[in-house]
Amino acid sequence: MTRSAGRGLLFTLLLAAGCGSPPAAPPPLPASLYGEVATAVEQARETVVRTPRSAAAWGELAMLFDAHDQLPEAQQCYRQARELDASDPRWPYLLACLLAGSDPAAAEPLFRTAAKNSPQPEPNLRLAAMLRDRGQPEEAAKILRIEAAAEPSVARIHYELARCLEQTSLLEEAIEEALLATRLAPQHRSVRELAAELLSRSGRLEEARLQADVARRLPRETAGWPDPWREAVRSLRRDPHWQASSLAMAATAGQIPAGEALAALAGLASTHPDDWTIAGEFAQLLMMAGDYNAAIEAASTALALHPEAVGLWKIRGTSHLLAEHWQAAEADLAQAVDRKPDDAAAWNDLAFVQEQLGRDAAVASLETAIRLEPLDVDKRVRLIELLTERGQFDDATRAIDTMEAIAGDVPAAAQLREAIAAAATATSPEPILPDDDRE
Repeated sequence: MTRSAGRGLLFTLLLAAGCGSPPAAPPPLPASLYGEVATAVEQARETVVRTPRSAAAWGELAMLFDAHDQLPEAQQCYRQARELDASDPRWPYLLACLLAGSDPAAAEPLFRTAAKNSPQPEPNLRLAAMLRDRGQPEEAAKILRIEAAAEPSVARIHYELARCLEQTSLLEEAIEEALLATRLAPQHRSVRELAAELLSRSGRLEEARLQADVARRLPRETAGWPDPWREAVRSLRRDPHWQASSLAMAATAGQIPAGEALAALAGLASTHPDDWTIAGEFAQLLMMAGDYNAAIEAASTALALHPEAVGLWKIRGTSHLLAEHWQAAEADLAQAVDRKPDDAAAWNDLAFVQEQLGRDAAVASLETAIRLEPLDVDKRVRLIELLTERGQFDDATRAIDTMEAIAGDVPAAAQLREAIAAAATATSPEPILPDDDRE
């Protein structure tokens, strides 16, 4: 063997052993990162520099960038981790999650690659949801049917399949999948709501009412689906926004004293005025502690810097409402719904405030809230009572009919009809009798 041939064979063997040219240098540290975040990212970056052929090191750095919304850097690192270890489904999956919104064509093969190497259903669930949103529910349903056959006891698969079948006009089959999901996850709010919606569309109103009743009693926190790989990314977050959210959640859950959390949040809000969500968490916690004036002041300070932040208008409006500053509450909540017209809770609060002020607009606001949350019987009862108080008896009666058509046998319906009849009788003018009759 010649010397040059020997060198060529050695080079080939080194490449096969993973000892070829090292990957490109990791991305530089973004100047916008906060101190604690920058420290964590720099440490992960140094690990990559020391072990440039470690897929785990590149993946950890990618997840840190991802957790702190440094998306171009995260994508670069995920791609490098995937090249170094094609067998790990996390890297194509997490990269596809970042691309799904902006470049679904690039995300699709990555989800499919992750699905081949993953024992978890998440890659195909995400892929199916993306295809459904792109107007390909038939293709999405095919993927989910395969998953359902392999994992028949996973409620989310049947829930997602029901949503796809609904879009393909297979309503009865969609109902079967949704009801199966309710049996597998009876405490999941979104599953119950979907079942109620599909049953109502099929004309099975009594069954729809039962599902809707259960859904209303379940906490809103049960509406989401856990994603272990995305949760692993989120757990790495260390920026002030994350700190503020964690403090607020811990105080709300009683894990730390409210005063301690408020002091920490006040410091974060003062140090980071550029992030309105921190001031929002501070004002929200003040409001929950019953210090409405302090909550209004904190929200006002933040609104001066962030006038387009819908959350701040809602928090300040709700604080005014709780303090019974009706006109100020009306102005703030009107700003909130103007900026986010699909917020049912804000429309509901605005209707309550307008009711206190005697505004005719209260009816329209409450009707908007009901259109956004049609299964909420409590809002419908309030609307009927409001229409009755305003003497709109025909409208109130029609509202009862609609409520019963949607929610079935509502116990309050009979009392509401009696109240309408009594109010109508009380407001009817007395008949004018002839002179002879008056004698």
